[in-house]
Amino acid sequence: MSVLGKKILCTRPAEDAAEFSALLGKYGAEVITAPLIEIHPVKDFSQLDNCLDKITEYSGIIFTSSNAVRYFFERVKQKKINISIKLYAVGSKTKEFIERSGYKVFTFPENYNSASLAEVLKADTHVNSKFLFPAGNIGMKTILKELPEVEEIVVYETRKPMKNQLLQNAEIMLASGLIDCIAFFSPSAVTNFAELFPGYRNFRTEYAVIGKTTERRLQLLGLKADIISDNAEAERLGEAINKFYNEQ
Repeated sequence: MSVLGKKILCTRPAEDAAEFSALLGKYGAEVITAPLIEIHPVKDFSQLDNCLDKITEYSGIIFTSSNAVRYFFERVKQKKINISIKLYAVGSKTKEFIERSGYKVFTFPENYNSASLAEVLKADTHVNSKFLFPAGNIGMKTILKELPEVEEIVVYETRKPMKNQLLQNAEIMLASGLIDCIAFFSPSAVTNFAELFPGYRNFRTEYAVIGKTTERRLQLLGLKADIISDNAEAERLGEAINKFYNEQ
C-alpha cells in the first residue's frame, strides 16, 4: 500500500499548509485543507512596544513559531527599530522567517523543539542573561520553565474558527469515511476538532500528529495517534504519513 490516492485532511491555516500539501501531493495523496485554528495579531501592542523601547536590556530574543516572527517584526518595522541583539529560533521554518525579515539567526537546535532550544541557551549564556519571548496566547511554556529570566509577550492569538463551509464539508466526508487521515499540528487543533465535530468518536480515520503534547491531547479524547512526528516541521509529518502508508 502507498499514500497514492489517500485523502489527507490538513487542519493548519491555509497560509501555513502549502508546503505540507505540496509534499504529500508529490507522493500522490489528495490533501484537503480545513483549518481548525485561526491566527490573529493581538489588538493591543502596548506590551510589545514597552519591550521594544528597552530592547537593549535583553540578551536575546527567542522565537518558537513563524507566527511570532511575523507579528513581532511587523511591529518592529512600523516602529522603525533596529534589532541588534541575538535571535534564537526553533525549527528551520522559523529561522527562514527571521532571515526573510533581514536578520541573522544566532543558533537553533537540531531537534527543533522548545526543550532542546532551552538546553542550547543554558549552555550558551551567562547567569544574568535575560531573554524576550514573543509568543501566542496559548502553547507550550517549556522555555519559561527551563530558563529563569524570560519575559513572555503575546503577539498573536490562536482562535477557534466559525463552522464554515470548508469545515462542514470536512465533517460530511469524515462521517462518511472518506478521509483516510487527519493531520494535527497543535493541541489547539485537536481541542477545536472535538468541539466543532461532536460526532468525532464515530469517524473511521487515522490520526497523524506533531509532538507528544498533541498526542496527549488526542488521547484525552479517547483517540489514538497512528502516526507521530517528534520534529516540529510540518514537512516531517508529511514524510511520516507517507512512510506509514508505504509500510502498510
